[in-house]
This record gives sequence, structure tokens and C-alpha cells, in this order.
Amino acid sequence: MSQFALIESGFVSNIILWDGVTAYEPPAGSSAVAIPAGETVAIGFGYVGGGFVAPPAPAAPAITPAAAAAAQYAAAIAAGLAVTSTGTPTLDGVYGIEPSDVSDIMAEVQFIAAFAEFTNTTTTMLLWTQQGSAVPVAFISTAQFMSFAKQAAQYVAACKLAADTVAAGGTATWPSNAATIP
Repeated sequence: MSQFALIESGFVSNIILWDGVTAYEPPAGSSAVAIPAGETVAIGFGYVGGGFVAPPAPAAPAITPAAAAAAQYAAAIAAGLAVTSTGTPTLDGVYGIEPSDVSDIMAEVQFIAAFAEFTNTTTTMLLWTQQGSAVPVAFISTAQFMSFAKQAAQYVAACKLAADTVAAGGTATWPSNAATIP
């Protein structure tokens, strides 16, 4: 038994097994064409000039501006904020700015604004963890932490503005994630 393609209007409408000898009458408007050994043919293939032609691959779905903006924003935020401290080199590193990180940063900012001290009740040292690290680093003053928080907020806001521009179909310049603090 061999595989035969039933051809109808130039396209494969069915695949059958047939010995090619036994009497067989294809359906009206169809013809049976032997499929060469080792060749892959499926329903929907074309039959042109004595050969089988695969249909074109489906087009990749179009990426909407909103989807592109969301992907770029997510990548920018996931990269974190790369901080360089001019006064405390141990603070140099990348800090998380995912929504949960920003929430923690803003909670500390609100506490400092309300009570002029860190949540640990000191004004001279707050331990904070960098992205991907389990070892905390120390901010040595509330002013230094507020500078960090300001840089983080400005970076996130600039990323949101760029994403909004891209989502609206525009072209945006994404901000650098590098920040310098005292």
C-alpha cells in the first residue's frame, strides 16, 4: 500500500492508502496522485506542475504597540537601578525596583518624612539588600537614602513615560538605569 493524495482544484483534499492497482475511482472532481516515498504531504498542500507545495507558514502575530511597551517596561524595571555612591562605595550595585521593591522604598521614605529617622529608629544606618544579593548594605544617613529613593522614583517614572509613548505608537528614548548618589 502506498499513500496517494486526492487532488481537488489544485490542492490536496485528502490522503488515502491504495495499492494503485485495485480498481478505485476518486470522488468526482478529484484525481489520485502518488506521494513519493519519504515526501511529507498533508491536506491543504498545493499540487503544482507535478509537485506538492507546502502552504505558507502562518504569519507571526503582529506585536501591538501596547504589548511592545509592556515588554520594554518590564525589561527596564527587571534590570534594576545601577547605583554608584560617591561617598559610600559599599552601596555601589544594582537595586531592585519591581513594584514590591518600590513599595518598600516608599514606605521608608514616608517614615523618614514623618519621623526624621529610619524605620529602625536610627538616623545613621539602614541595612538594605541589593538585587540578587542576600547580603545587605548600609545607607549611612536618611539624606543618602532619600537621594537613592528619588533616583529610583525618577527612573521608574521615566520608564512609565517611555512605555506610554511607545503604547501610543510613538518612539521613546528609554532612560539609563545608572544613578549616582552621595
